[in-house]
Amino acid sequence: MISLPKGVNLNQLIQFLRNIGLQSSALLRDFENQSTSLYDSLENFHHDEKNNDPVTIADLALNKLILEEFANKYPNTDWDIITEENSKIIAFEKPKSEWIWSIDPLDGTKDFIQRTGEYAVHVALIFKGNPILSMVLLPRLKEIWFGVLGIGTWKEGEESVLENKEINFEKLEKKELKPSMQHEITNVVTSKNHNNPKLELILNEMNFQNVIRMGSIGFKVCSLLRKEAEIYISISGKTSPKDWDLAAPNALMKSAKCNFTYVNEDEIKYGKKNYEQKGCLIASTLYKSEHLNVCRKINLIIRKYNLL
Repeated sequence: MISLPKGVNLNQLIQFLRNIGLQSSALLRDFENQSTSLYDSLENFHHDEKNNDPVTIADLALNKLILEEFANKYPNTDWDIITEENSKIIAFEKPKSEWIWSIDPLDGTKDFIQRTGEYAVHVALIFKGNPILSMVLLPRLKEIWFGVLGIGTWKEGEESVLENKEINFEKLEKKELKPSMQHEITNVVTSKNHNNPKLELILNEMNFQNVIRMGSIGFKVCSLLRKEAEIYISISGKTSPKDWDLAAPNALMKSAKCNFTYVNEDEIKYGKKNYEQKGCLIASTLYKSEHLNVCRKINLIIRKYNLL
């Protein structure tokens, strides 16, 4: 069983996250259906100056909703909460607790604006630098994915969550995937909205036959868990992913006994300065040995062309 702060019950925590997922999904669909204005003023649509990423009123509304829910349900709990939106306002400082929530209220804002449906809500609990529990919400698909280290990864439809059934961890249909035995990778998922020449060079050198471009990292990782692809690749270009981009998808993969590492084979650690995760990342449903083999091949390409 994972370690949680004093007074926190795992079953109740998952129920709490389910409720946040339902509220977040309904709110985002209101924006998508234009029953709520996405840009009620020019002040509510801007680009992050450092990353040139769009920020809409939907990002801010979700951030407010999630933080208020945590404050109401767990007002005095021994954990820190770091969200993408708050990190832009509050200067980086070392967290005080061993437990840190890393939250991206809307991962894939560009896809949300473009109405592709390939966006997600990421909520992850990190303990001593390792993601141990997460929720990835896919509103367009009405899916809520959960990962709990030592228990497993599972998917719930919003309709079943609305029934508010108590969770029986023993009876969950968990996504502990049997790794692919194939040596030839059929499908690769990667970024659609981040133009990155380094990534294109790697994809060409590896001679992957079918590259699928998608939005949110959470959306891509869930496609791996559905067995729609075997591998996800990213490499830092002008910008790098942050903790809140990776922690929740990482926890889903780890809980499903799949792989999500740096290209040098290191596990991803969280809480670095400014929450940055620079480098090349590989997630896969391959056997560990085959995953590491892919990492080594890509690492040779990176060194050959001095990409990092």
